Amino acid sequence: MTRRLPMGQKELIRIKVLEMVRQGKMTLKAAVKTMGVSYRQGIRLYAAYRQEGDAGLIHGNYGKPSNNRTPEITREAALELYRNKYNDFGPTFAAEKFAEEEGLQISVSVLRRLLIEAGEWKDSGMLRNTAAVGSGKNISGSLSNLMVATTAGSRNAAQRAVLSR
Repeated sequence: MTRRLPMGQKELIRIKVLEMVRQGKMTLKAAVKTMGVSYRQGIRLYAAYRQEGDAGLIHGNYGKPSNNRTPEITREAALELYRNKYNDFGPTFAAEKFAEEEGLQISVSVLRRLLIEAGEWKDSGMLRNTAAVGSGKNISGSLSNLMVATTAGSRNAAQRAVLSR
């Protein structure tokens, strides 16, 4: 049984083009233009395709964790600290306190993502968007009131129009 390879559209096109080169239906020079790579890169891709087949076109790090990933121990410790001691802090302030008082270095973005995944924090960007859309206020009417009041020259009327919204 053959193993299924995870490929995107780019890799599938490269396989078809390099297969045409292998069969002699297309030159490597025409193939690199089709694939949008340099001639040197085309030579490397073709060599990898001939040697390893379809798997030679997939990046070597595919499926492996990032080298820059925050260690699992740090992630667990940060989540535990947040739940036990800093649960009323936002991610930015909590990350600062972790560094100052606990000696635990974790970036704000990693902590925020951890807290959202664990259900400990809600993404405020989404809340802001729904509040603006679902407020039900007639903004255009208020704006027209403001425009009428300012063109009439009454500063107090303009302020009242803004405050009445």
